[in-house]
Amino acid sequence: MVRHFVTYCIAALMGVLTLASCDNGTGGRNSADFNVVVTVDSLKCDSVSLVVVEPAYHQLRSLGSHAMKRGKVTFAGQLDGPRIAMLKLNRASKPLYFILEPCSTTIYINRREIVIKGGVVNHEFLQLMKRRNTLIALDDSLRARYTRMVADTTMTRKLEAKYLHRDSVLNDSLQSMTLHLMQRNDVIGVLYRDRFSTDLDSAHLRLLLSKPKSRRP
Repeated sequence: MVRHFVTYCIAALMGVLTLASCDNGTGGRNSADFNVVVTVDSLKCDSVSLVVVEPAYHQLRSLGSHAMKRGKVTFAGQLDGPRIAMLKLNRASKPLYFILEPCSTTIYINRREIVIKGGVVNHEFLQLMKRRNTLIALDDSLRARYTRMVADTTMTRKLEAKYLHRDSVLNDSLQSMTLHLMQRNDVIGVLYRDRFSTDLDSAHLRLLLSKPKSRRP
């Protein structure tokens, strides 16, 4: 059974992710401008910080920490390609993970949702996270129904076999998806390996260690 995983939402923001993409227009190794506009609504927030992970030796590079002004803050600079990014509201909060690209990105945060718009690769990453969350939610719901039926003695052998089979299918789907994404040789593969490698069971972990990472998704 898959346990609850730590989502990339900021603590206490169990929100809905609304996704959109943009053409980042980068080519080769040339750097291009990026800007990130963060809007925080109905939450106590004094400052926002942004950090990216550089490919060389996984070095962290701060893009700044700015005080909020009228609920907004902006980061700007240059990148030569997609980077794993971590956004924090105040210093004590858990980071919001996304993929920063050389284009315009907007992030809207309130008590109910986190809306991120911008970046082709980031859009793909968020879609994959949405699929992952769906699989986990389905498995959690299945386990809850199974537990209730056992508790009220309405569980039969036939139903138990059905529930256990469905749980096995959902778990294998999640494991296979995680393994495939960890084998990617791009920024999404790096982020998945860093965050979800401990989610793999022993069988899929052996496959990860025995197979070379793919160059393409």
